[in-house]
Amino acid sequence: MKKIFILSFIFVFSLISFSSFLNSENNPFEIKLDYNNGFTSVLYHTIRSGKNSGVLGDSIDLVKTGGQDILFPYSRYNVSANFFNDHNIIFLYQPLTVNTQTFFKDPVVYDNVTFSGPTKIKYGFDFWRVSYLYDFINNDEWLLSAGLSLQVRNASIVFESNEGDKLAITQNVGPVPIIKARVKKNFDNWYIEMDGDGFYASSAFLNGSNFAFEGSIYDVVLKSGLYLNDYLETYLGFRVIGGSAKGTSQYKDSYNQSEENYSENYLTTFNVMIGFVLK
Repeated sequence: MKKIFILSFIFVFSLISFSSFLNSENNPFEIKLDYNNGFTSVLYHTIRSGKNSGVLGDSIDLVKTGGQDILFPYSRYNVSANFFNDHNIIFLYQPLTVNTQTFFKDPVVYDNVTFSGPTKIKYGFDFWRVSYLYDFINNDEWLLSAGLSLQVRNASIVFESNEGDKLAITQNVGPVPIIKARVKKNFDNWYIEMDGDGFYASSAFLNGSNFAFEGSIYDVVLKSGLYLNDYLETYLGFRVIGGSAKGTSQYKDSYNQSEENYSENYLTTFNVMIGFVLK
């Protein structure tokens, strides 16, 4: 943890001189760099994968039995550009990979493979997102924006026995359309902001796939920040990231998929972070 905070401060102060010259009053655009760091708590996470002769695999609670009942490192990276006061483009990278070691007291079936005893589990759901926001209200006191996002998920889930004789891998990459909104209230030298992305879909057209698959995404933050000077601010925030997926995948060209690709995945995380914004 100490190393993480040291790297955070190095990141901030190494970019101050660059960022102070990046924007000027005469430019029709403004660039912002946003980095935040903290910890993640997995509040709820159940997962199920595979069928065998029509019988579903086990629903596995990864918080209670999969080792996700501790805190994990959290980080997030944003680059945003504001054009002509009211138009905004935001690029995001969100790492979301949790590696755990657990001991299954009772056998569990994941992707048609039975695991018991000591088991390594990797749950990876990193994603990239590009968003467009239009500022409907933008003055010294209030900011109200809404728009759309396109998220690309990078899912990789691995169960492996400690002996290495049992292995189950499910992974895929896919785009997801999302609705985005934010509201911000400015005070003298500080602010409160709420920002959220979310969507629910059960049709092929809306969920970003070429087949019907039920899914949802939610990514909401509440933060309070302090304007340190004209080009640097810091904030404390609380973010909830989660989603759900249920259905039978039809990604025929994916090597690491079971023959019967039914899956269920329900996840909610709570994240506490300190962030810095440079402009």
